[in-house]
Amino acid sequence: MKALKILFIIVTATTLLSSCKLSRKEAIGDADKYLNQANHNLLEGKQDTFIVSQAEFYTQQFVREFPGDSIGSKLLMRLGNLQQGLRFYDKAISIYTEIDSLYSKTSDGANATFSKAYVYANYLFDNNKAKAAYTEYLDKYPDYNKKMSDDAKFEMETLGLTPDQQFDLIMKRKKQQDSTASAAK
Repeated sequence: MKALKILFIIVTATTLLSSCKLSRKEAIGDADKYLNQANHNLLEGKQDTFIVSQAEFYTQQFVREFPGDSIGSKLLMRLGNLQQGLRFYDKAISIYTEIDSLYSKTSDGANATFSKAYVYANYLFDNNKAKAAYTEYLDKYPDYNKKMSDDAKFEMETLGLTPDQQFDLIMKRKKQQDSTASAAK
């Protein structure tokens, strides 16, 4: 009789827990709703920490409940970009790293790795971590996007240079290209 009660409790608990799980569509809707609201607030110069925390919660919940679902990488990318926009750079980097770890075979994996490098270079001014992240991008995603690869190479070359020094380098290269093109004619 005692074993029967325990079995009944286990079956009831399992049924209740499985019925509480959100559908994929509901989970996407919840994350999307709070990400949209948080981004809307950001564009209006407002920051509602409750909305941002809800966006984080529902995005992470979706990733946990639907591992491997490509929508997870899209939601995480939006969350990382939101954190970057809010100037929570460490959170953004953490999310970009998570995307690259979970979705490395996707375009979001490539974009997240590039974004991580960009944040290190242009917001945190950590040239060593920026160079490591750009190198990681070029090693893992050499054929993903030629423009981004060229940008990563340029960023690595100009880490630590002032905007004037970067401009001078660009102009010097343009002159070299122009003279090479003229010589080829």
